[in-house]
Amino acid sequence: MLCLPVCCVASFVVGMKYLKRKKYDEAVRHLNEAANGGHSGAQCCLGTLFEEGRGVALCDVTAVRWYRKAADQQHPQVHST
Repeated sequence: MLCLPVCCVASFVVGMKYLKRKKYDEAVRHLNEAANGGHSGAQCCLGTLFEEGRGVALCDVTAVRWYRKAADQQHPQVHST
């Protein structure tokens, strides 16, 4: 099991709160921080945001890059697809 720094987990939690409020710009900022720190859930969420163009420019290439990073860590939501 991968141990993540507390700041990555905190950034993911904050990003998800913004995502639920549909404040996509803020969500992307926090999720990006967590994803770059290795949080697979954040990587998966960023893949979805890039795939749907929410808070970022629509970009399938970037979406796939984030999905692959999450899949490489066996993230269940991405690994099964």
